[in-house]
Amino acid sequence: TSCAVNTFSIAGSGSCTGCAAGSTSAAGATVCDVCAAGSAVVAGSCTQCVAGTYSLAGSTECTQCAANSYSASAGASTCTSCPGGLTSAAGSDSSDDCEVCSAGNAVISGSCTQCDAGTYSVAGSTECTSCAVNTFSIAGSGSCTGCAAGSTSAAGATVCDVCAAGSAVIAGSCTQCVAGTYSLAGSTECTQCAANSYSASAGASTCSACAAGSTTQAATGSDSSDDCEVCSAGSAVIAGSCTQCVAGTYSLAGSTECTQCAANSYSASAGASTCSACAAGSTTQAATGSDSSDDCEVCSAGSAVISGSCTQCDAGTYSVAGSTECTSCAVNTFSIAGSGSCTGCAAGSTSAAGATVCDVCAAGSAVVAGSCTQCVAGTYSLAGSTECTQCAANSYSASAGASTCSACAAGSTTQAATGSDSSDDCEVCSAGSAVISGSCTQCDAGTYSVAGSTECTSCAVNTFSIAGSGSCTGCAAGSTSAAGATVCDALARMLLLALLVLLVLPAQLVQATVL
Repeated sequence: TSCAVNTFSIAGSGSCTGCAAGSTSAAGATVCDVCAAGSAVVAGSCTQCVAGTYSLAGSTECTQCAANSYSASAGASTCTSCPGGLTSAAGSDSSDDCEVCSAGNAVISGSCTQCDAGTYSVAGSTECTSCAVNTFSIAGSGSCTGCAAGSTSAAGATVCDVCAAGSAVIAGSCTQCVAGTYSLAGSTECTQCAANSYSASAGASTCSACAAGSTTQAATGSDSSDDCEVCSAGSAVIAGSCTQCVAGTYSLAGSTECTQCAANSYSASAGASTCSACAAGSTTQAATGSDSSDDCEVCSAGSAVISGSCTQCDAGTYSVAGSTECTSCAVNTFSIAGSGSCTGCAAGSTSAAGATVCDVCAAGSAVVAGSCTQCVAGTYSLAGSTECTQCAANSYSASAGASTCSACAAGSTTQAATGSDSSDDCEVCSAGSAVISGSCTQCDAGTYSVAGSTECTSCAVNTFSIAGSGSCTGCAAGSTSAAGATVCDALARMLLLALLVLLVLPAQLVQATVL
């Protein structure tokens, strides 16, 4: 029996042998034929490989072209590699499938591979290149990016480092700033310290200001605090330099500004270290001082320099022109506000020191030794008196401070030209006398009085009296008298004569005895 397709036998065979892999035979074959390169056993027969595949002789299948290679026609025994820098997908069937690797990628291990951060590639590269100094890249970059101003990097950097404060990018690297300069982080240059400041050491991130009131006396700063010079008295740091103070101002050494002269002072020229006080009793009449002594005005009478300005003196005080204070009025004087002098109190009035009015002495007192003094007993006064008045005869004041004197009781007198300090000094007139014209007076003949009378009473008809009688005597029998008679007619005349003899004779006898 004939052997089947893809089998063979030799003579005398009891069976047919299958063809080896990659080979085929027709029916009745004595040998199998190996499939040629570019073909493979497909469905039991050698079949040519399609484009994009290849095979070696005796293949059982066609193999797909590897990546970065291609076979452009059927029956290929090999695949053709893509030119350098080009790649293709597996199974490519045309050279057109070999594509250039994009920027940021390179042919590595046969495929387009993304470049790492810190490297880059242009399109069609076969390798990634490290970034240069002061550049960087992220993964897949087609170029490296220059570092921002004030930052640097080493070769192959993925990021740039900002230069620290106190340094700057100089000749491509972060370099420390020298003394006298400074920088902030990320600077491209070191900055000279400004006028009136300094940095004493390298690597300064700031400059130190000169002490208040001192300057470097230059347009720029310095590398030492020793170059900060203190401004002298009469000048101050203005607009960055020591500037002389103008008239009307002053300064101490090391000042940062010129100070306005205080009220009631002045500086007449520029560069003053102090202000001169206005003369005593004068002011500048303003809240601040002045640039001339001519602005110091003398306070007028009735005012004085108080709290720095001419102020009207209060009532009870006074001042002369140019005073530095108001003076209290003396005792027994007074003043109204704004007075240049004090006015003496009117007679009978007094005041304490610093008075605004005088007080009239009350009744019962008088101005004695400059003050209201109570009148003593036996005297009196009306309100506003300058002296106490002695009580008049036949009156008295029994206690001090009397405004009037009390009259003695009717029929009594003080028996003196003046009054008294006690009612006990008011004596009752004796019988035969009466209070007439303020004193006890003997009643005339023809009248009489009882004790304590204020007048003498005429004797009644047919009575009579001699002077000083306490009663009238009736006329003797056979005689009469009219009212107020000093004798009775007839017998009365004789009796009167006898009485006279009795009164006169003893006096003559006394006189003779003396002789």
